[in-house]
Amino acid sequence: MTFPSGASPPATFRREHSKSRALRSFRIPCLRTRYKAWPLMLSQQFAPHGDLIESTFFIDPGAQANSLVMQRLFVNLDYDLPPLLKAVQQDWITSCQNAAVVSALVAAVVAQLISTMNLAGGSDSGISNPAALKALTIFAWSALLLSCSATISALLLIDVFGELPLRAARETNAPRVDERVGATVSQLLEQSGMRSNWTLIRLHWLVSLVASIGCMMVQIILYVWLTVGLAVKIVLLLVTIFSVLPLLFLIPPRRQHFVSSPTPPPVLSVPVTANRCSVVSSTTMRNSPA
Repeated sequence: MTFPSGASPPATFRREHSKSRALRSFRIPCLRTRYKAWPLMLSQQFAPHGDLIESTFFIDPGAQANSLVMQRLFVNLDYDLPPLLKAVQQDWITSCQNAAVVSALVAAVVAQLISTMNLAGGSDSGISNPAALKALTIFAWSALLLSCSATISALLLIDVFGELPLRAARETNAPRVDERVGATVSQLLEQSGMRSNWTLIRLHWLVSLVASIGCMMVQIILYVWLTVGLAVKIVLLLVTIFSVLPLLFLIPPRRQHFVSSPTPPPVLSVPVTANRCSVVSSTTMRNSPA
């Protein structure tokens, strides 16, 4: 027995299950809304005198798995991303590729600094303060681990943006070329089928990248502060402040509300008619003697 999509069970089936309110109120709505057009099985047991004892209404597991696979393969092969979404996708992929390269370079620089500062153990680093040496070690290894984490997050973001056309082709609410959508970039991507957790991956990548660069800079400044003179300390402190100024760009701006501007209505020209009698009477009154 198979019910078409949106159809209700026949009247005989409802009468036979009138005493089983749990089955009628839970199983049937679930089958009509979630498992549309799936092959259904009906198992009935009858008493010797012909009365219905038990009736079980269930789904064939094999048909359920096949329906899930077929549902995932239904994509629009002719769908093409709008130009704006294509530009955003390519920009993000390029940025993530460059960020992965930068993270790898940071990891290489930090590894070289660990070797130069003798922080790996086994030899004297030349720093007598044990607390400062411990801080140097913490910042060095933290920068190395965070740079590796940023590289992994960047690769995940590349994969997420790479599958955006496929996910947009499976969505019914994907924006068309002639559709005007008022939203931010994140909302526009999510409406086009982007994964809902991509913002968390982006946040993890950004925090890991900035933190790894920050730990590397703190490591350099701390090592210089412990090993060189006062003049060099002051100069490097000013250079460090100047170097971290671009990080202020990462502060999120105030949220703006974008509204799609509708087409302005045409201006209607209303003709103005003058009353001839009033014009004639006023002219006569001006020309008449006082």
